[in-house]
Amino acid sequence: SLNAEFSLLSDSGCVPFNIIPNSSSQNASQYEWVFGDGNTSTSSSPSHIYDSSGIFACSLIITSPVGCKDTVSQSIVVFSLPDLKTNNDTTICEGESIALFANGGDTLVPLSNQCSWSPAQFLNDPNSCTPTASPDTTTTFYITITDANTCINTDSVFITVFPVLSQNLTVTPDTSIALGESINLTASSDFGQNYLWVPSEGLSCDTCSNPVFSGVSSTNFTLYIYDQNGCLESETSVYIEVRNEYSLDFPQAFTPNGDNISDVIKPRG
Repeated sequence: SLNAEFSLLSDSGCVPFNIIPNSSSQNASQYEWVFGDGNTSTSSSPSHIYDSSGIFACSLIITSPVGCKDTVSQSIVVFSLPDLKTNNDTTICEGESIALFANGGDTLVPLSNQCSWSPAQFLNDPNSCTPTASPDTTTTFYITITDANTCINTDSVFITVFPVLSQNLTVTPDTSIALGESINLTASSDFGQNYLWVPSEGLSCDTCSNPVFSGVSSTNFTLYIYDQNGCLESETSVYIEVRNEYSLDFPQAFTPNGDNISDVIKPRG
């Protein structure tokens, strides 16, 4: 008798899901497979890949030598891969850390999903979906997400690590001025590209290497020097004491000879 029959190793899987149906049909001379996604085959032992998720009816139609037909169908369930969005490739400076993340696009990763990051030695928790990475050299981090259907999605994040270069630093030493005086602060370094003086009060410029200080109170400045990559290369402090006294400039031509010209000096303030 004519009998259509086939078996599958598995009737469910993740995109792309490959099936190899095994026909055990009796007395068939012709085979027609209808996979339910618009594709067909006339092979007796075909293979087929489902490249989209959904539920599909996989049918086998057999024909006997005298033209009789029989049909059998099985449902195929194909799961989509878990959504995955992670950091863009980025840069950090040597000694810095960066928060990595893996989520489902606009939504958080479901609690049923499992995250796995590598290499693990630069991560505080390689099995967290939001670990902190502290690489000491340029590194590619790989993220793998596995959902409740054991479907897997992967991505990677390339982290460029800029080295912090040692440099020779020259800066104004701690000093003092009288109230009303000014002093030119100077700083130079081998790789310094950007400067920041904190606080900025009393300075003619807080982002240049040689600002003028004309403050009215003693100030302890912190100078930050950054290289061309934006990495902090140096941090140092300069203390400028402002003495509560005034300075006087005396004319060099002082001639107290009674001719009423440069005979008397009087402070003005």
